[in-house]
Amino acid sequence: MPINALLSDAISKRQATARHVLELLFRTIRFLGSKGIPFRGDTTRDGNLYEMILERTYDQPKEQEWIKGRDNWMYNTIQNEIIQQFSHAVQRAIVAHSSESTFYGLMADGTTDESTTEQFSCSIQFVDNSLQLLNIPMERLVAYCFDGASNMSGYISGVQARLKELCPQSMWCVRAIAISRILTSYSALLATLTALKDDKGTRGDTRSKIVGLCKQARNGRALFGLLSCQALFEPCEAVARRLQSSNITALSALECANVLKQRIAALQRDENVEKMREKVNVYAATNDLRMPNTTARESRTPAHLRQTTEPEALGPNASILTWTREFYQAVDLVSSELERRFNQDTMMLAANRERAVIVAACGAPVDLDTLQLPKELDTGRLYLQLKMMHSVTGESSAPR
Repeated sequence: MPINALLSDAISKRQATARHVLELLFRTIRFLGSKGIPFRGDTTRDGNLYEMILERTYDQPKEQEWIKGRDNWMYNTIQNEIIQQFSHAVQRAIVAHSSESTFYGLMADGTTDESTTEQFSCSIQFVDNSLQLLNIPMERLVAYCFDGASNMSGYISGVQARLKELCPQSMWCVRAIAISRILTSYSALLATLTALKDDKGTRGDTRSKIVGLCKQARNGRALFGLLSCQALFEPCEAVARRLQSSNITALSALECANVLKQRIAALQRDENVEKMREKVNVYAATNDLRMPNTTARESRTPAHLRQTTEPEALGPNASILTWTREFYQAVDLVSSELERRFNQDTMMLAANRERAVIVAACGAPVDLDTLQLPKELDTGRLYLQLKMMHSVTGESSAPR
């Protein structure tokens, strides 16, 4: 056989082996990604991806030899490129599927991590052809739920306002309002859950979920949790609405945050917890809720550990103390999260610069050294512009 034919045959075999290994690599990355399993280790010859590829090529010596002889196939850049290809394929499939739907919905939200990097997520909801066969009419829409952002909850051009035009009988709810409505109609909710639980026509899996919900709803602890959420979320939601307005400034955002911190801190008082417990007792008497056993034996300090003969003062029931402790933990969690989100150097700097502009508009001098301005900025020109602001605005009093 000619030498060129032998070389061509050897090259074609190596290419076939490379294609097979590449296919295994794609299939393995798809599997690990779908299960949420991490890929990489400390080196290119470590980690779940490399170990799984070796396992899958255990009885394929040529493929395993190919993998062991080429590290560049396991580089993080190659893995990221393959993952990106999969993400684009999934995105195209979702877009193609949703474009066939008559109606669809979007949910979008973003938050910043500890490095102040914005993490933005967007979800799409749509009715596919199988559900469209049910001929679901828009006029039968009775409820919808979304974030309290102004573009969603706006009463002029928000999504809820436009849906209200199409479906006048429908209503929308957000976090605190939803909790308040549950508390207002708690008796009706219990009656509905009880009726569904006793309905023999309900499917087994659905019925088991209803039984679990009914059991939880008849527990006084669940009602105390709802009251706690209402006390925490109502002020937070009011501030969230203000922060999402189009005319919010850094100064007003910090002011709102400080007011919210004071409001949340004020919840950590025994009288507030006592009021919520009294409401639970009223609900419990009306709806026959399961409450902690208040006659249970209190734990006492062993006699050999006590250094006095005076009678020991007994505290509240242990279950009640657990409710109080959990509520205070929730208050501490919200307070720490507010501190983390709003006590940031960048926000403080933005508020300080806003305050400097207002001070200049009122005719007071501004110390530019405290503003941490960029080096390339012409501070002399900025100083003159700030001095002229008072004559332009005509403000007479400086902010506190």
